[in-house]
Amino acid sequence: VTGELGGAMAGLRVLLREKQEWEESGQDTFQPDLYEYEYVVGRQLAPAARIDFIDKLKESGVRPTGMIELGQGLLNGLQLLMNESNTGCEIFSPAVPIALETRRIADEMQEDVDRYAFYGGEDYEMLFTLKEEDVEKLRAEFDDFTVIGEIRQADSGIVINTGEERRKL
Repeated sequence: VTGELGGAMAGLRVLLREKQEWEESGQDTFQPDLYEYEYVVGRQLAPAARIDFIDKLKESGVRPTGMIELGQGLLNGLQLLMNESNTGCEIFSPAVPIALETRRIADEMQEDVDRYAFYGGEDYEMLFTLKEEDVEKLRAEFDDFTVIGEIRQADSGIVINTGEERRKL
């Protein structure tokens, strides 16, 4: 997966909290202080398609065996990609890239940050599969991606491995 996941959901949570504070204040105008939330609010309000990744794929000559843009969370993308390719996968949840700012928001909200990444949408990062021998070839051209799992046989479904347990979806 390219980039970091869950930031757009964290931004949405901050904006919703600020809206609630405004409504509860009873004021006609309200100016929230979003400075410390700039990264996550930006991920929500101004998402950017990963054209840079597509360009690097062309330059490197690496061809993914499957690819999808993550507009509705990692699990939705995984389900669509695995269904289309008739495969299963095992995802290592500790490997899923989540920004420190996103983790901080989840802590403030007393919510599970993994839910932001797995179920939150609008990150617009790319989820893709590669042959194992292509990973280092791509990394030589583009380093903003993380290997988060392995492809399995279709009958294994989607398995989330937390390091402590393996859970089949």
